[in-house]
Amino acid sequence: MAAAGYDVYIGNNRGTEYSSGHDSLAYTSEEYWSYDFEGYTEDVLANMKMMFDHSGDKKGYYYGFSLGTVQMLMALPKFEAQLKDYLNKVVLLAPCMFLSEEGYTMLGAEEVGYYTNEMKKAGVYALKGPNWDMIQIKEQASAEAATFSGYWPDGFAPVGLKLQDHFFQLSTLKRFQKYAPDYFVSEEEIGTKTVVKEADLFDLASIGSIPISLINGLSDTSCEAAMTDETAEILKTLDNYISIQDKGHMQFDHGNQPDYIALLLNEAKTTGDKVKKTVVLEEEPEVEPEVLGGGIVATDGEEKKEGAMATQAVTFCTLMMAAVFLQ
Repeated sequence: MAAAGYDVYIGNNRGTEYSSGHDSLAYTSEEYWSYDFEGYTEDVLANMKMMFDHSGDKKGYYYGFSLGTVQMLMALPKFEAQLKDYLNKVVLLAPCMFLSEEGYTMLGAEEVGYYTNEMKKAGVYALKGPNWDMIQIKEQASAEAATFSGYWPDGFAPVGLKLQDHFFQLSTLKRFQKYAPDYFVSEEEIGTKTVVKEADLFDLASIGSIPISLINGLSDTSCEAAMTDETAEILKTLDNYISIQDKGHMQFDHGNQPDYIALLLNEAKTTGDKVKKTVVLEEEPEVEPEVLGGGIVATDGEEKKEGAMATQAVTFCTLMMAAVFLQ
């Protein structure tokens, strides 16, 4: 997209290498990491404002992948009045509201509420965060929680446990809702480890001005096509809805074949087509993406980090939050 004449900005979230400071809270404190997805919606707004200001007050096009779609779908009902000044359009790739049953089971999300409470016994408030100490976790948390901790590889950007719990709630209830506090009760009290409560929904039907295009993969088993269908039915500003045959979830973040790039570029050139179609793309190249700072940002085996902030990888998906502006 940069080669096509666009300035491309890649955003990041709080708690990452590029955004770890705070005016009053210590990076190692529990209070610092005490945020849910509402915090990430504020990061969307801050990123878009910074990009807009840096571009010379030119409105751009937001491209979000996976978690980047979750954040924007939550941010729009809350901040659309401001975001419409920064964005011409939102394009959501592999859109998600929660994980499918397969993705949910794969991650062991049913254990997360229990895991969070065990981690706090060991003084840990973020996955792979500043207080992450496997020796301490093994000594002070349960054996089950220590085993669970071993699943998270080195290189993951830190993610607050409260935010992880919020995503657990969404995937458990299959409900695009705000964080429900105090949903956890102990095994001794009710004979099970986790119980979640319903909270208010994020009101997608309230989005009224910014055009939104959805692009999903029909082989996506993490965020299935049926979920995109549900989202499309709710959105009043839906522009294009494009399904890609034989495309899985993680193929969205490193696909670089010409017809895929052309499809993405077209979204920044046209608005109002109201197209709904299924497309077949040429076979993807055999390229393993580079991992930089926890995010996938290279597509041809060469390191590409010039002036851009690496994207954040988290436990349930890889974040891509970017905006493009014509030079």
